[in-house]
Amino acid sequence: MDIRPLVPDDAESYVAIWRRALTEEPTAYGASAEDPDMFALEPARQRIAHTMPYNPIFGVFIDGQQVGLSSVFYQENRAKVRHRAQIHQVYVAPEMRGRGVGKAMMEQVIAFVRTIPDVEELHLSVTVGNEAARRLYIGLGFVPYGIDPRVLKFGGAYYDLERMALMLHPPENITHG
Repeated sequence: MDIRPLVPDDAESYVAIWRRALTEEPTAYGASAEDPDMFALEPARQRIAHTMPYNPIFGVFIDGQQVGLSSVFYQENRAKVRHRAQIHQVYVAPEMRGRGVGKAMMEQVIAFVRTIPDVEELHLSVTVGNEAARRLYIGLGFVPYGIDPRVLKFGGAYYDLERMALMLHPPENITHG
């Protein structure tokens, strides 16, 4: 298993796995397979090229085939929020689930985020009802802190998101305003 940040030459495999994610798990993401240009290669190449150093898209490859992805979002130029990073796009192909792929990918992503200066917290959201993902995140140390109701609407139904956080470095001074 090879887990690494994607490079522009990975655009085709990224688009293919992202298409699978949005098609197979439509209630897990804010993006939709029907969104315009969602799977266009050149924008994907450009997006991958502009992700470094702190906003990479990680890919998981087994025998040269991409089977998973996750991305990090960090705003280094925003003083008030640079203590937080966010995980987006977590996906593992169904045929690879239950084999430790998701855990290995998330451990790699968390290790990467720990190297970003000033980041103290890592946040993510999981669709309420996605118990496998929720168990994975809790097993990695994420703590639920709230439910955001009706975030997603798909097929006429609404889906809530559970917000979770992992404290990477305990803050020395906690002041609540």
